[in-house]
Amino acid sequence: MSEALEIAQSMYDYLTSKPSLEYIYFSMFEDMMTLDEKGKYPFCNIEIDTIKYTNADNQDLTNMERHLYPVRLLMSNRNEAQKFIKLGDEGTSFKSIFDIWEEIYAEIQLDRSFGNNEISSKPYRPVFICGIQQRPDGKFWLGRAMTIFEVYKDRFLK
Repeated sequence: MSEALEIAQSMYDYLTSKPSLEYIYFSMFEDMMTLDEKGKYPFCNIEIDTIKYTNADNQDLTNMERHLYPVRLLMSNRNEAQKFIKLGDEGTSFKSIFDIWEEIYAEIQLDRSFGNNEISSKPYRPVFICGIQQRPDGKFWLGRAMTIFEVYKDRFLK
């Protein structure tokens, strides 16, 4: 298994094991249209698109290198009323796109290795971007959000 897939799988396994996140449909490497067609909201898709190499902290590159994986979390929720996408609805326990992200973020901060002692994520203040759009059929409003943070794995060179 490639390192990128291993990291995505570790994150998926970790996040899906959390009782506080059971209401979220998690997936890996799926496109948003396919997830919309499945109709399982809210959802969070885990993606890794690139790999960077650099020096490990306080280590000479001749001994060790750090593999950096920018992880992208794509989240979405759906509601018939536009205002609830960002505000939520306590009357129906509908979670806003902000609530969904805050609950995922809280779990990530508890264990930045995602249960895999070979990986870690840097303490970070991720950028969170979100927006609202109406589905083409006009039935629902979709909340879309994305955040990116780096996960790394240090490798001793032979």
